[in-house]
Order: sequence, then structure tokens, then C-alpha cells
Amino acid sequence: MVLFLKRNPVSKGASAAKHASDWSSANLYSEFNTSVVWIDSGLVYAFDQPANPGPSLLLPMDDSESRLRDRVAEIKRVQEELEEIVKIENVQARAVRLKPFVHSDVFPAKQFALKELGLAGPSAVATITAMLDDAAFAVDTPELIKAYVAAGGEGVGQDLDARLREQLGFWRRTAPALPEGWQNLLDWPAREAPLTRYRETYELVLGLQRIRYSAALSTARQFRDFWRSVPQLSVFNQLIEECDRLIEHLSN
Repeated sequence: MVLFLKRNPVSKGASAAKHASDWSSANLYSEFNTSVVWIDSGLVYAFDQPANPGPSLLLPMDDSESRLRDRVAEIKRVQEELEEIVKIENVQARAVRLKPFVHSDVFPAKQFALKELGLAGPSAVATITAMLDDAAFAVDTPELIKAYVAAGGEGVGQDLDARLREQLGFWRRTAPALPEGWQNLLDWPAREAPLTRYRETYELVLGLQRIRYSAALSTARQFRDFWRSVPQLSVFNQLIEECDRLIEHLSN
């Protein structure tokens, strides 16, 4: 049995010795049963949820013991590399070095890179902008928008407004031709493109809410009114609610 743990941060004012054994599950949801693997004769078993909704079951994994060990070593290297990157004093250089980790298949590394890009401030804006404009990062755009807003604040308001206008153009071209129930048509090849665009659009509206960029008021009104006018988009009324909040913020 192999148990994966992470040490909890030491509380402010508390001694390290007091918390030396304060460990928690390495699982993202802090569940111990999914932080364990069982190895038997070179085969690896772990808890998984084969159907949702449904129970979590102990099942054989695709990985062998040797591949599991290789993966652990790989993740350890990624962790060490990120620890070195965040020590780089040149913030712009640090942001550039973080960029590849947004594509990482190690999910905590991906989360860490996005968080650090946001914390890097205005010096990271150029790097994040390039990623937003790079089709290779299209699937990561919603999370990149969050990092963009965190890093640039009010300074990226004009660009966020421009990107929301571009989204409005996309939806004006695309929405009238969407089939009824398009969001649930798993066998419709074109389904993913508008779903990805929706996630991008939603984060842009939230970003403009956060920085309260007043010049986006006209765009927000146009977008809300258009979204209301297309029946195929009614399944995503939450976007209308967020546009209403944005308009309210910018009107006061």
C-alpha cells in the first residue's frame, strides 16, 4: 500500500515542530481513500468512480508498478522545477518560465502555474496576452482570463472589453444556427466550439465585473440584449444574470 500525503502549511505564529506531523491527503478533495494505491504482484489498484452518480470502487489501474514509479518521479521533477521558477526575481522571466506548465498534465502543477501568473502582476500581462491569442492554449482560455485579470487589474479593461465584443460577434454569427438542445447533443461534432466560447465569454463578463471597467457598459448591454433574443441560448440564463450585475456595477 502506498499512501500519498502532503504537509499542511504551518500556522502563523506556530512552531514548525508542533506541526511536524500535520499531514493531509494529497487528493484534491482531501479524501484518503483516493490518495492510496495498492500494489499486488506488479499490478496497481486504486479507488475510482466508474459511473457518476455511483459509488467509488477499488479497481485495477492501467498503470503497472514500474509506470507508477516513473510517474511519481516525473511529478517530483515537475514540483522541484516549479519551486526553482518561483525563486526567479525577474517577474517577466518567471512568467515566461511558467507558461509551459499551463499545459501540464499534472493538474496541481497547472493550477499552481496559473495562480503564480496571476500573482506576478503587470509584468506577466504580455505573457498571458500571448497565451490568450495562441490557439494552442484555447482549452485553457477561461482559466487564463482569471489569471489575466488578477495580474493586470484595471490595466487590462480595454482588452477585456475588446475580447467581449469579439465574442459578441461570434455569437451573432453562430447562435441563430444552433440546433435546439445543442449543449446536450454529444454526437454533434460542432458542440464543443460554442461550449468553449461560452466558458470564455462567462469569464470575460466576470473579469469586467471584478475591475469595473466603465467603458464596457455599452458592450455589456448589447451582449445581454442579444443573448436574451436567441431562444437557443436561453439554457445559459446565468450569463444574462452576470451581464445584469456588470451593467448595474458600471451604471452606478
